[in-house]
Amino acid sequence: MNVSTPLVGYGRHGKTDRIQDLRCQACGRKISVRWGTALYRLKTSSTKAALILAWMAEGVDVSALERVFGIREGTLRTWLSWAGMQASKLHRHFFHHLSLHPLQLDELWAQVRQGSQVVWVWAVVEASKLVPVLKLGPRSLDLAYAVVHDLCQTLQPGYFPIFTRDGLKLYF
Repeated sequence: MNVSTPLVGYGRHGKTDRIQDLRCQACGRKISVRWGTALYRLKTSSTKAALILAWMAEGVDVSALERVFGIREGTLRTWLSWAGMQASKLHRHFFHHLSLHPLQLDELWAQVRQGSQVVWVWAVVEASKLVPVLKLGPRSLDLAYAVVHDLCQTLQPGYFPIFTRDGLKLYF
């Protein structure tokens, strides 16, 4: 039997959203269409979660969202982490072989703490405000190299953009 796609519909599940399940005809394994996404194992309505995530992106305080929606702060932060991981996957998928003019490399101190260590936001920003690289971490040579390396991975092979920077010697 020649099967063009081994995945077939296998019912639906979920209390708040009806989520399509698939079954592999080759191995018999069942999988949700949300597998590998920020919505996987989400028990709240996806519409409500998207609204809350949008408000967090706009800067609404997590404790205020906890009071209004009755969802624990830990859960909201988990959603934010999942959304960030999904955004990172999409970024890696779509941001490659780019030709960008001019680029600004900068690092900004943020009111974010990771344990007792101050965290810096490292960014490469294109003139139209496209952000091909964004990293969090210390103001160190290793992270400067990682930012430049990630930028090289997003640019077309052999392409050399014009850079502006604030004079930080770590970029050399």
